[in-house]
Amino acid sequence: MLLDNGWFAALRRANMELVTEPIDVVTATGIRTSGGREHPLDVLVLATGFHTQRLLYPMEIRGRSGQTLRDYWDGDDAHAYLGITVPEFPNLFLVLGPNTGLGHGGSVVTIIEMQIGYITRLLTAMIVGRAGALECREDVEAAYTQRVRAAHDNMVWTHPGMTNWYRNSRGRVTSTLPWRIVDYRAMLAMPDLADYSLEPARVLPTPR
Repeated sequence: MLLDNGWFAALRRANMELVTEPIDVVTATGIRTSGGREHPLDVLVLATGFHTQRLLYPMEIRGRSGQTLRDYWDGDDAHAYLGITVPEFPNLFLVLGPNTGLGHGGSVVTIIEMQIGYITRLLTAMIVGRAGALECREDVEAAYTQRVRAAHDNMVWTHPGMTNWYRNSRGRVTSTLPWRIVDYRAMLAMPDLADYSLEPARVLPTPR
């Protein structure tokens, strides 16, 4: 599956030139690239980026066993069920977690709203069921992550000739959603509590 909103067509326009050489010097009128060529500019945008593969950096979040989320993800190999919940980390809910970013059009606000709705429904189920902890089952998360990676294997983002910020050091896409927003919406319509382990809330002693 190939998702494109006109980017590739834009690259083929007669008045378009893609320059891949690194910028060597910013001059008074534009830039000079490493090959020595001058490029006059009206606007220069400094898109310096951020740690796309180091989710929740620099926070240190420890799970049930004391392991950090960074270690659980082995550095830059982030994965989560529906991009929201992680085994071994009960009551941790992610918004815009692994593989929920948009690289193919749409609004990230839509993704956030759908995820908040899903998390709210989980919290409601916990309150109704008097649960003190909710944790995604490891087999459920593993199966979902396999589906995500299988979907990405058929997309241009994983082509060996392409370099992009979507992929981690292992070549896996961990940032972007491999499906349409409408498909992801259906996945988040109603939580299946069978995907989770729930623990009853502890009853605290009454203060004297």
